[in-house]
Amino acid sequence: MAQIINATLASFALTESVKLVCEKISQNWLMAIATGAATAASWLELIN
Repeated sequence: MAQIINATLASFALTESVKLVCEKISQNWLMAIATGAATAASWLELIN
């Protein structure tokens, strides 16, 4: 019984940490895209 509980807790912890990493990555992607868009916009203003 204890093994089942430990396995469940371990898989839950793993799932949570994977979700956390995915959230961080997606936030970083959004920030990178936003930064890229802002940079492109300022370059276009400089060119024009």
